[in-house]
Amino acid sequence: MSSADESGRNNPLRKPRDATVNLSAPWGLCTARIIGDAADAADEEVFIVQRSALHALYISETEQTKRLSLSLAAGLLALACILPIFAPPGREVISYWLSISLFVFSAGSIGFTNILYRTKESELNLSGQ
Repeated sequence: MSSADESGRNNPLRKPRDATVNLSAPWGLCTARIIGDAADAADEEVFIVQRSALHALYISETEQTKRLSLSLAAGLLALACILPIFAPPGREVISYWLSISLFVFSAGSIGFTNILYRTKESELNLSGQ
């Protein structure tokens, strides 16, 4: 008797267990597995196709989020550059501080965790840690 016959896989009297396919998100802690006995080739093919489609969707959504954050950063940087130019007379200091804060927000949206600015007289270090 072969090992397959000993395990009962080829036994016609054996009840087949339900094989289920669970798909999970690729970023989750749970990984997708075929649960139960080995599914037939059609189930495995459907599983691979669906899992590939899920990965493609995850990648496209991640890239869309990156593009959105870069667009937001570009808008904030443009606003930070324009704000001191159109500041009313006597409000230049406030516009400089607002420009600096917009610059910090835009750098944070891009993903910078450390911003360092040095002059001979002063130093500004903004760290996300």
